[in-house]
Amino acid sequence: MNAAELLMLAAMLAPGAEHAPGAQDVASAIAHAVASAPTHVFDDDDDGIRPGDVDAAVMLVYAWRESGFRVDAVGDGGKALGVWQLWYTPGWIALDVARAARAWHDLARMGARRWPECPLRGLSGGGAAGMRVAATRVQLARQLLRRLRMSTAATMPAPAAESETVRP
Repeated sequence: MNAAELLMLAAMLAPGAEHAPGAQDVASAIAHAVASAPTHVFDDDDDGIRPGDVDAAVMLVYAWRESGFRVDAVGDGGKALGVWQLWYTPGWIALDVARAARAWHDLARMGARRWPECPLRGLSGGGAAGMRVAATRVQLARQLLRRLRMSTAATMPAPAAESETVRP
């Protein structure tokens, strides 16, 4: 998934979100982090969605929900830093959007090995409440991807009928 597609998802997530300060940097960082990862958290082919696209969409949803794409966000009394509100992560990583994207995706992939039933549990506060937050955000990401796929399919020209095909 490229940065332009992620910005389209951002617009679907919240009108105007694609123009929020940091949105383009976040979209680019997500696209690069997911494309360069050796594996994905959600590697299934749900409804024809490309492998890696769910990871990218989930990262986008988390970035919006946690910080509104604010790269310099600080929360939870200074414990949560950056776009993804990373805990226990040095500022030079958490406040650098490219490094933070790679770190978040690495943590998500580690979570997939530790908690296969809910890979993002550790990135959502843990426990039952964290599992609910993670499940809701993954579901939202999948819905956004389906909407994007439907909207792009609707704008693509229909294939020419055989009788309309121009032959040399």
